[in-house]
Amino acid sequence: MKLPSLQQSFSPEQVGFKAYRLGQLLKAGFPVPPGWVIPRDWSHPIRIPFVFNTAYAVRSSALGEDDEHQSAAGKYRTILNVSSRKEFEEAIQQVQASYAQDKVEKKEKKGAVLIQKMVQAQWSGVLFTRDPIEGKPFYILEGSPGTGGVVSGKETPQRLRIAHQQPELPKDKTFLPKEAVKQLIDYGQRIENFFDGLPQDIEWAWDGAKVWILQARPVTNLVPVWTRKIASEVIPGAVRPLTWSINRPLTCGVWGELFTLVLQERAQGLDFEQTATLHRSHAYFNATLLGDIFRRMGLPEQGLAFLVRGEKFTRPPLKATVQNIPGLWQLIQKERKLVQQFKRDQRQQFIPLIRKLDKLRYEWMDPQELWQQILEIQVVLTRATLYNILGPLGFALRNKLFAIPDPWLRSASTTLPEVASIKALTDLAKRARMLLASGLQQNAVLSTLEESPEGKAILQELEAWLQQYGYLSEVGTDIAVPTWKEKPQTLYDLFATLVVNKPVEPVEELSLTTLEDSTIPEEQPKTKLEQWRLAQVAPRAALKGAIAEVYARLLAHLRWILVHLEERWIEQGLLAASGDIFFLEVSEIRQLAQEPDHFDPKPIITLRRQQYDHDCQAQIPNLVYGNVLPEAVEPETLKAEQVDGTTQLQGIPGSPGIKEGTVQIVTSLHGAYTINRETILVVPYTDAGWAPLLVQAGALISEVGGQLSHGAIVAREYGLPAVMNIPGATKKFQNGQRVRVDGTRGGVFVIGEALESETTESQDILDPETL
Repeated sequence: MKLPSLQQSFSPEQVGFKAYRLGQLLKAGFPVPPGWVIPRDWSHPIRIPFVFNTAYAVRSSALGEDDEHQSAAGKYRTILNVSSRKEFEEAIQQVQASYAQDKVEKKEKKGAVLIQKMVQAQWSGVLFTRDPIEGKPFYILEGSPGTGGVVSGKETPQRLRIAHQQPELPKDKTFLPKEAVKQLIDYGQRIENFFDGLPQDIEWAWDGAKVWILQARPVTNLVPVWTRKIASEVIPGAVRPLTWSINRPLTCGVWGELFTLVLQERAQGLDFEQTATLHRSHAYFNATLLGDIFRRMGLPEQGLAFLVRGEKFTRPPLKATVQNIPGLWQLIQKERKLVQQFKRDQRQQFIPLIRKLDKLRYEWMDPQELWQQILEIQVVLTRATLYNILGPLGFALRNKLFAIPDPWLRSASTTLPEVASIKALTDLAKRARMLLASGLQQNAVLSTLEESPEGKAILQELEAWLQQYGYLSEVGTDIAVPTWKEKPQTLYDLFATLVVNKPVEPVEELSLTTLEDSTIPEEQPKTKLEQWRLAQVAPRAALKGAIAEVYARLLAHLRWILVHLEERWIEQGLLAASGDIFFLEVSEIRQLAQEPDHFDPKPIITLRRQQYDHDCQAQIPNLVYGNVLPEAVEPETLKAEQVDGTTQLQGIPGSPGIKEGTVQIVTSLHGAYTINRETILVVPYTDAGWAPLLVQAGALISEVGGQLSHGAIVAREYGLPAVMNIPGATKKFQNGQRVRVDGTRGGVFVIGEALESETTESQDILDPETL
């Protein structure tokens, strides 16, 4: 039986990672020397289909070689210039014998063997597609005359370092012809893209006329790859240690539970505690781990590319779907029971705890009592986190599966706290506007309302509104950020603005769909099929709002308890200033509560504050390679192209419509702004607490977020064009700049001029506590 060629389809388990990747590259059209493979489980006599008038290389290809975690470079034999049958038999035996001498290949006594035509190299070497030391965006090209000198380490190579953004070759002579260098850089970029954006360690050879690719493997010390995609939506800004020490175990634990449910025995060896981390005080998800999960699930190769570069998923192959049926069925069953189980837990756990917390007077409790309340909230938060992840996930999947138009779900979206709160506030502002004379200044609205019984009644309703929705904040997942209740003046000012400047009206008032009554709203789809489709999704949209309220209320109470605990410790001299407690971790708060005489947190807090302040000003990359963030991070450029003489930036469509207006950059809810229907609001992110500001604008541009983010939901509710996921927008745009927002296609057009560099600063007045 003839040996299979390198171009045939294999899995890494059959032929090892070296042969697997080279086969992929060869099939994709890269210049890989042709060859054959002896698979790991090959049991047939070896019939060598070779012509012995040329030389071949006989190479190892083990499971533990050239994967994402280790290269095993040099551990196994490679025999060059093999040119006879006898030499082939001996070379194959030597390569296979090298597996038995090493402990990496544990499951099999022999690994795969790769046979390729030799390249008669004038120069050979290695190309790193990123600096292998720090992960900086530079191509590192090393070469030496002949074959294998760089890899063997027996020669000091020639070296070139070429920047990604400006890949210009040195003006003086290079060791390779410049055309060959350009070819290598082009191949390096394309191979990195081919392997989902993972930095590559590429062995190459130049025969005097052509560049050949001999090997491609991940740069192991630049793994894992950490991505801000998704993480920037969950926790968008810089994160203090306390927030992270609470959120990370909850998030990693729930995702681990869900993935284990789907993967079952294939989840063995996965460390879900490594799902997320902080770099420079900003949250990142482990794209390498998630990519490994996607591959174990049999999902398309675009799985990792989605996380790293934002590419779209393709439909999973039938084989993967069949393979995942047992686990997916369990996940489906869990999702099907979600509404019923949430109602039960809401009745038995969530509502009783929230009502109890609402009645407690934290100012009367000592540190030990406050700590016990923290523990109780943490236990219930673990359950709430499962709903907070699986609820929106189930809604998104159902919405995609049943293809529900957004207007059908508009009424159900009013259960979301951000939508319900702003609707109630704008209705109140509308009533106040009818009482007041036109032309009234914003700063006189509240005092004028005080002068009449009707106005006083509205102010009382405003206070009741603040009590009802005071648990919301700019970043609902960050307990270090003050809630509306703690900074009421900001909301009073926003209310006055809504009274003076008529806000955007919500589109198409529809009846409310609730958890208890999931009937089809009026003036919705008429046919029975359309009604059935909507009925599969609408309860999940309502569930999403109910979950969001529970989760936000629990986190708000957790924050209020911590603030009161901090006040006690400042009085006792254990902490120095307001906000100190958020620079401790949960374990350290427990230690301070239980052993205040044996733990001095002040030195730790001082160092962490300094680091946090520095990180707030740092340029944060979307991707981090390995576990060390480079000291100097090159600014990431916006994806832009010239269209009809204007610069177009492409993001994610958030809310349909086209609006032209003037840019106002806003980086905090607490500030002084001039916003009206001609304002294009440019923000770093949009959580629930931003809703009162959003409805005053004409359109929205957000640095992060997708179609299901808070800003996009509010924008669709009020008919505002919105474009999400424009990285660096708050630094790239200028206040007063004219732009056109196309929320249908996700484009932003800069009218008349190109974007400036990152020198523009927002003109808002910032509250340091919310940075």
